[in-house]
Amino acid sequence: MINNTPYRNSGDFTRKLIKASRPHHWEIMLAPVIIAVLYTANSIDQVLTSTTLWFFFYFSVPANLYVWGINDIFDADDDVYNQRKDEDSLELLFSGDTSIAVAIVGAGLLIGTGALFVTSPIALQVLVLCAVVPLLYSAPPLRLKRIPFIDSLVNGTFILPAVAAYVAVDGSLPPLPAIAGFWLWFSGLHALAAIIDIESDRQAGTSTIATYLGERNTLVYCSYLWTVTCILFAQIHILGGIIFLIFPLIGVYTIFSDAGPSVILSNMLLINLAVYVPILIGGIWTIIS
Repeated sequence: MINNTPYRNSGDFTRKLIKASRPHHWEIMLAPVIIAVLYTANSIDQVLTSTTLWFFFYFSVPANLYVWGINDIFDADDDVYNQRKDEDSLELLFSGDTSIAVAIVGAGLLIGTGALFVTSPIALQVLVLCAVVPLLYSAPPLRLKRIPFIDSLVNGTFILPAVAAYVAVDGSLPPLPAIAGFWLWFSGLHALAAIIDIESDRQAGTSTIATYLGERNTLVYCSYLWTVTCILFAQIHILGGIIFLIFPLIGVYTIFSDAGPSVILSNMLLINLAVYVPILIGGIWTIIS
């Protein structure tokens, strides 16, 4: 059903869009982009170019609105079984409101403005993948999110914005251990989040890595991926591997304690900041020193 009821004011519409973009997830794409720029730039001037500022802008709110919005639009039928989706969320995202849908599609198309600022053909190709993968993941006919293990591995593509930013600044790809490490880290994070939706996904007939493995085995899977992530990062810098040890330790702790995945996920923003801030400070230090 299409709902064409106008919003009471622009502030109400903006609030709904921000909510749809998942503010508590903004750092997931943006922080790796900033890290990529800091660790490839040679000066502050190179950090603050029109190209890098475009990456900082797009992969903050617009990219999040597109990725999570597309996901929610095509999950409308499944999420009615999800108790974590309150009535306001259902009304906001699943009512078929054309203005919300247009804004989400517009946020996706906005990635095309990157062609005005990015000159590297490889970086532009990666940006195309950033736009296409969310559709392959969420939308029919593929709906990769409904294929166990594939759903987890495809979420590793959250590292692609950082790869594009690195290439745009440096002209070459980031170190392969960095790409692989973040890919596995994102895959593990998705699997962890899928655990808390096991019951609603099963009611909706949706297959995920978590419904396939079950809670405990999925936690083991996450811990394994995050351990490999630490090993890969340690090949670049030992401190990177040590800092990311917090994630496999959290995974193991969750397996053998009463703390469920929902407890960990509710604090994931703080955990991510605890990891990212030292890395960001290190990047800034390498530039100014």
